[in-house]
Amino acid sequence: MSKTFRQPPPIIVTKLPANKSQENPHKLPIGSEEVSRVVHKIRVDLIDDNPIPARHAYPKSLVDSRADEILRDGQLDPIKVRPGINGRYFLIDGKTRVLAFRSHNISPTIDAIIKDVDELTAAVEGFAANHDRDNGCDLDEAYFFHELMSKTQESQSSLSRRINVSQSKISLSQSFFRLPDDALKAILISENPNAVTYNHIKLLAPHFEVLGKNLTALIISLLENNWTRSQFKEAIDVALNIKKEVSKSAIRQFGPVSVSVGKASLRLDGLSENKKNELLIKIEEWLQSR
Repeated sequence: MSKTFRQPPPIIVTKLPANKSQENPHKLPIGSEEVSRVVHKIRVDLIDDNPIPARHAYPKSLVDSRADEILRDGQLDPIKVRPGINGRYFLIDGKTRVLAFRSHNISPTIDAIIKDVDELTAAVEGFAANHDRDNGCDLDEAYFFHELMSKTQESQSSLSRRINVSQSKISLSQSFFRLPDDALKAILISENPNAVTYNHIKLLAPHFEVLGKNLTALIISLLENNWTRSQFKEAIDVALNIKKEVSKSAIRQFGPVSVSVGKASLRLDGLSENKKNELLIKIEEWLQSR
């Protein structure tokens, strides 16, 4: 069954202005001249994702909004691609537009500029374009930094120089991957992935091991409620206090516990050696949870 495409207003674009400067403050490893400054019509089904994408999170509401804009005003900005093999193309910049064309059947072809650049140059240029538009979420950046370092085997300091991003930011971004996989997935499929920021990861960082499975619940609650930093800190404190109370209860089974300023005491009368060893393990767990 053939698709019926919704036609946007006609777009008449032949060449970009010859003196148009490339608005990109980021350093690129090699030059990135267009094969042609002519805007080409490329079949949407021949476009493959960037192997090192600048973004992973594309909320449906964002794609729908972009589709509405294109149907109303036409495609104002061409996407950028680089040649692949067998007549296909790899995307450099413009994934939201491509998704809009595909999901809303806008047209079988899309306006694109073809650039003769390598994979790493395309990756950095795609990141720069998203960064300049302030698109994407902090987890998107974390994935990009991680995937680029994995591909190039370069250090955080080297990557910092390559893409003009501070090393401290790159280092902090990798703390995202201490979250459980289901927490990361929840962020990526959320309609509000920007709700989880570097500031929230900073708050979680000292407690990753202690919070354990509670991390996913905290992230989902943050996505659903769009908490402020102080509200999220309060939620973390509540989760930590629950773990402390559970640990105290585990210790009280061995006898009465008395707590005063700076110390706690437990009567060990009548405890077997096995029970004492079990108690030591519980005390260690309690101390680790504090």
